[in-house]
Amino acid sequence: MGVIKSLEKFDIEFFTSNPKQADVWDPKLRKLVEVSYEAVFDAGIPIEKLRGTNTGVFVGVSDVDTGAIAFRSGKLNNLYGLARHAFAMMANRKSFIFGLHGPSYVSDAACAASAVAIQEATNAIRMGLCDSAIVAGACIRHDPLTSKIFFPSDMLSVDGKCKVFDNSADTSEQKPW
Repeated sequence: MGVIKSLEKFDIEFFTSNPKQADVWDPKLRKLVEVSYEAVFDAGIPIEKLRGTNTGVFVGVSDVDTGAIAFRSGKLNNLYGLARHAFAMMANRKSFIFGLHGPSYVSDAACAASAVAIQEATNAIRMGLCDSAIVAGACIRHDPLTSKIFFPSDMLSVDGKCKVFDNSADTSEQKPW
């Protein structure tokens, strides 16, 4: 498992976001906005050049668990907290912040969500729905309940390394539980 420190930090002023909204965004959305900006910057494209263009935003996401945590804790800070449950926000907020006018949506295909987002972006460009695209995938587990459910279901590896479809993948016989 990887650990990302300071998930609660986000430069609201830099990304010209409403503080009441940004305060309750799923941390995946904050990271998606930051990393997307960095990727465009690293590609040598000033984000201002994309503003107003027919650029699509395609995001692969398979769950938003911070809403469940907020609900259980009773901390639904403000009414914008309802938006934390909406997958569409992962793409639509990015489109809004960067001023992009192409298609903007999320694909949920579990572990294949990012691959589907790439396929959808490629198809949209080929069909002329957009001229370019920002494609991203996000999976950050916040809720320990998810892992608690995965563990007895033989969905986690003993050594913490992903070996999907690999001959070296853990089998039930190898697991001590």
